[in-house]
Amino acid sequence: MDQELKAHLDSLKTGIQQDLAGLKADMSGFKADMGTMRADLTGLKAEMGTLRADMTGLKAEMGSLRADMTGLQADITGLRADMGTLRADIRREMGEMKRELREHTETVETRLLTEFWKWAKTADARYRQNQAVVGAMDDRVGAVEDRVSELERRRAS
Repeated sequence: MDQELKAHLDSLKTGIQQDLAGLKADMSGFKADMGTMRADLTGLKAEMGTLRADMTGLKAEMGSLRADMTGLQADITGLRADMGTLRADIRREMGEMKRELREHTETVETRLLTEFWKWAKTADARYRQNQAVVGAMDDRVGAVEDRVSELERRRAS
């Protein structure tokens, strides 16, 4: 039974580890994307300095930058939504695993208690049987002691 539990727990552990490895890989990708976005923003700041010098192209470039910023915000909003979905999925999976583990634990406890009860029942029966035998032996030893005492008294007189 312990082997089944251990195998089940190892299976669950492997699944969790694989899920975590996938999440870590996703997070690394997100971090790389964020680094790229930061680099893009740094580049945009440098272009802003150049655009200030050229007032004629400033309005056209500002419209372009606003469109880029809106796209970045939409991307960030999408990433946040994806992260929320991932969190919800992880919580749901962990809740399911917790429920399964609890059910399995209850099953194991029930089986163990049933087996202990069976053992205790037979052990109690053996104890009572032995107690009866010992009681009978006590009676016989008492009778023998009485006879020996009687013989010793006769001899002494």
